[in-house]
Amino acid sequence: MMDLQMSTHSDQRRPLHGVIYLALFALAVGMTSLAQAVSIQQTFTLEPGWNAIYVELEPDNKDIDVVFSGVPVRSVWRWIPPEPGLDFVSDPAEGLLNVDGWYPYFPATEPEAFLTSLYSIDANTAYLVNLQSSSPATLTITGEPRLERLRWNTGGFTLTGLPVAESGAPTFGEFFETSTAHSGQPLYKLGSGGVWELVTSPFAEEVGSGEAYWVFTEGVSAFQGPLEIDLEGAEEIDFGN
Repeated sequence: MMDLQMSTHSDQRRPLHGVIYLALFALAVGMTSLAQAVSIQQTFTLEPGWNAIYVELEPDNKDIDVVFSGVPVRSVWRWIPPEPGLDFVSDPAEGLLNVDGWYPYFPATEPEAFLTSLYSIDANTAYLVNLQSSSPATLTITGEPRLERLRWNTGGFTLTGLPVAESGAPTFGEFFETSTAHSGQPLYKLGSGGVWELVTSPFAEEVGSGEAYWVFTEGVSAFQGPLEIDLEGAEEIDFGN
């Protein structure tokens, strides 16, 4: 049997609205996995141009060609930091190919297809998606939820989504309030013009489900949110008899 540990930070001053669902979601995933694999869907509305998405599911078929089949993407990008402290490119349109840490996917119809180095889509991972269309498109991913710990880039920015509910989510300020490594640090979201914009009022803006952000970490951090779930040694819960 494995242990389920939940902890909250004692100096939290606001109620855990929009956060307690983290525990409930993890419990639901763990209990259901005892009987069968969980298969759910995550849907994104992609706008023309650049989009920053956070995939929360392990796709049934991880092949990137399959995941984006029927979606008119120009390119898809994943960021894997080559070294601590690397800054991000404020405008993706300036070009990412010459920036260390970026792994691109280009459909076979694009002239840059031979430069592709990204071949699969993974759970709990942020991606930049460049939609080649004059109107929005819908991307639906079917797969299993995975409970994984957030990994912060020490002393630098991390491109990541945050585990929140689709409605009733906390603000950025509430989410990071108890983290000394993140509270008051720079945080960027992708604006409608496809350029990263600083979040200037973190206690006034809600975290978006399925959205990716650049979050700065001051020093080393293992922060997972106002409430932390720790499933030791496995991705499921064994309740025994």
